[in-house]
Amino acid sequence: MKIIKYILGTCFILITITELSKGLIGVSFIFLCLGLLILPPISNYLKENYKFWKSRGVRYVTYIVLFFSISIFMPKEFLA
Repeated sequence: MKIIKYILGTCFILITITELSKGLIGVSFIFLCLGLLILPPISNYLKENYKFWKSRGVRYVTYIVLFFSISIFMPKEFLA
């Protein structure tokens, strides 16, 4: 599972760079947050220091909310 988290986190961080090149600062910031939260070292750090992050439901709801907020803030001309 950690390998999948590393791959997803890295992909989201790389997408941040491409979105910044398009000039979408808000969307790229959300992609960066999502990518960093998925990476196991950061996620483990948050689990150790914050009780609410230990809950799997809280983590997954946070990931889903961030992912859908990307689709809300992305302009329609960039989706094609």
